[in-house]
Amino acid sequence: MAKVSQVPDGFTPVPSPVQRLDTLIRRAVTDQPLLGQTSGTALSMLVGLEPTGERRHWSRAYVEITNLLEEARQQAASTIEGFDDSPHARTFDEILKVFQSVSLDNGWSGYASQLNHLGNIALPFVVHATDGFDPPPVIRTDLLSELRRDLDGLLQKVLESSFPPTFKEEFARNVTLLRDAIIRFHVHGPEGVGRAVVQVIGHVALNEAPAKADKAALKATLDIISKIQEVFLKSVQIGKIGAAVLKLLGPGS
Repeated sequence: MAKVSQVPDGFTPVPSPVQRLDTLIRRAVTDQPLLGQTSGTALSMLVGLEPTGERRHWSRAYVEITNLLEEARQQAASTIEGFDDSPHARTFDEILKVFQSVSLDNGWSGYASQLNHLGNIALPFVVHATDGFDPPPVIRTDLLSELRRDLDGLLQKVLESSFPPTFKEEFARNVTLLRDAIIRFHVHGPEGVGRAVVQVIGHVALNEAPAKADKAALKATLDIISKIQEVFLKSVQIGKIGAAVLKLLGPGS
């Protein structure tokens, strides 16, 4: 994966699932502030969930990391010939074994020591096999910040809208998830943004009547969805993001 120095100023890297996993596991075994924490707090810090001391975030962080592990494994399996019988597959198996043994109340340092060789030696070989040595694509950081502000405004519009209460509650939840995918892009990546976009659109499509109760809020939603697609498609070296989103949105999007 590209070093930070290889990413131009003002841009945010767009790593693949394997690259995102590699970055998180390396941080998990080297960041001193994590090593003195309970596992639940360390994992929350790792994925950027705050406040990190809340137990509800511990389980969520664990699920997000193990989901990313599976997503990365799927990428590797689809990219590396003979993956199932390769050392790369065993790397994923060993990482999963460590996480399956994690107790969120126990100290993280013990698990970090088990992941040390996997994170610093084995997993980088997987990255090389799936993504090579080229820097990851990038997206302008200010565009991600702008989308976050837009979604803040949209969430407020939804909460103040005339949508029916049940529809409004679910709509607001989906917008919040999309906003979170943008904020914690280093964890969710383009795939997570795409899934969150589909949730927003799907909720509207399946509830056409209540969605029309506030046409101004509905239009604001569709405008932002269009902007997200435009940002992803037109940003520097952003083809992978556009492809991921359009694949999830389906034909005619």
